Amino acid sequence: MTHSSNIAELHLELCIGCGACVDICPTKAIPLTIIGYFSTLTEIIEEKCNGCGECIKICPHHAIRWLNRNNHTKE
Repeated sequence: MTHSSNIAELHLELCIGCGACVDICPTKAIPLTIIGYFSTLTEIIEEKCNGCGECIKICPHHAIRWLNRNNHTKE
């Protein structure tokens, strides 16, 4: 489903598991795998990510960033 060369990448060390990205993702690329308030998500499903960036915009902890699969991280 990826329409862009950019996909979202989760940085677990910054994620507190608030779930804001889960609710905003239009393609359900971020599974609801939160096990409590200070837990972390497991991953963003690359095949489902359409590169819209909504999760990056909404993350209050800057735990999600662009990953350009063709080159390097785009922050």
